[in-house]
Amino acid sequence: MRKECERLRGRLQFASNQIAGKRAGRAFKVLMRHLVSNRSALGDDLKLALLFLRDCFLDGPPRSLNANILHLWRIYVDASCDDNKVGLGGVLVSEQGSKVAYFSEWAADELKEIVAPTSKNPIFEFECLAVLLAIKTWSGLIGGCSLVIFSDNEGTKACLVKGSSDNEVGMAIVDNVHKSLDDAGCNAWFERVNTASNVSDGPSRGDQSESLGVRFVTDATSVARSALVPWGSVNA
Repeated sequence: MRKECERLRGRLQFASNQIAGKRAGRAFKVLMRHLVSNRSALGDDLKLALLFLRDCFLDGPPRSLNANILHLWRIYVDASCDDNKVGLGGVLVSEQGSKVAYFSEWAADELKEIVAPTSKNPIFEFECLAVLLAIKTWSGLIGGCSLVIFSDNEGTKACLVKGSSDNEVGMAIVDNVHKSLDDAGCNAWFERVNTASNVSDGPSRGDQSESLGVRFVTDATSVARSALVPWGSVNA
């Protein structure tokens, strides 16, 4: 049974490389857990993961190119957690280096309860959420374009590159990041930036300077609630 599972995983990984996006990462983590458990029975989580992979292969978009891919946007994101106060910030920068737009939001108590109800230092979860919030907020501007997304959190960058995370909340948000990128038709590269060079550090702490471009008002709570719908559920 173990050899059959390993063989299936290898074939599925090969097939997943032929379609756009990295959303298969979440399903492969479930498949890997089953593989190391040596269980023969299929649990509900594995069934959902396999069905998800099937649907990806049947309906997933192929890798494609269009004229917009020649246009490059840079997105800087950050989250701050100080004295139980959580801030989210993002800055959209054109390929000419001009700051075009930004968002700066303080997390409501409801948002903190949704994202990290038990964590005393939920910086990782909110750094991931800042990335998702940026893509959702500027989807109309970045559609079909190339992106370089900068975060000063190494864990966030690594999970976005892999398309998966061992953190349950982080995994759900990372999955939604890649779904949103697929929906927008963006080709994204993830990179780390030093905190001192992160232009979104200020907005994550309440800075709303006009030099950052046009301010976009976001609904972080709704974005988080939608992202954290349990695996296999349908968004309301």
